[in-house]
Amino acid sequence: MNHIFNKVELDLATEIINIGLAKAGDSLSFFTREKVLIRSKDLVIYNSYEKELFTKSSAPITILSTQIRGGMNGYCYLIFNEEEVNQLQQISFPDSILNNPEQLKEMSKGMLMEADNIITAAVVTQFSNLFKIDMHGYVPEYFSGNNKEANSYIRKHADEGNYILHFNTTLFSGARNISPEFLWCLDETFVQAVKKFVKEDKNLIKLQELI
Repeated sequence: MNHIFNKVELDLATEIINIGLAKAGDSLSFFTREKVLIRSKDLVIYNSYEKELFTKSSAPITILSTQIRGGMNGYCYLIFNEEEVNQLQQISFPDSILNNPEQLKEMSKGMLMEADNIITAAVVTQFSNLFKIDMHGYVPEYFSGNNKEANSYIRKHADEGNYILHFNTTLFSGARNISPEFLWCLDETFVQAVKKFVKEDKNLIKLQELI
């Protein structure tokens, strides 16, 4: 599936994402009141029509989506199953909220959207700074549904982009490991930017300094 990038290009894209996720983890510590570490794994890039979009199957599936605008266009999707949402609630809210179902439901949605905003903005910032492309994320949107509904929701935008960037993440906070999936539906600009970046040694040196 990684015929679009060679190994060096794929490793580069992975490292840029991980730099952004590390910064997002620092920001998310505000919610959890303890250190948060986020790391990506199993990064693949493929054309949007080639395979199933994500692996989570048990309903409800929660999706936070953000439109990417500017010199690079597309959509970012952060995908959770019910257990992962529950774990995020446990590390984000005090018992007074956790024991109040109505209040928890209302605040959980806002918490998830803000977490998505933080994570997406951190990765977009790295793309923008390193690729020298003016781009930004728009207002996050919230979706919850079964597997079929979730696929349809994503496909509305995925078929508009040329490429899908898919990776799993692990969010470490205390004794909890939460593993949401990421989908980035991006246009040709992303592929061109990575290939151009790799060709210049000074860029690789700059990236190494950030790792």
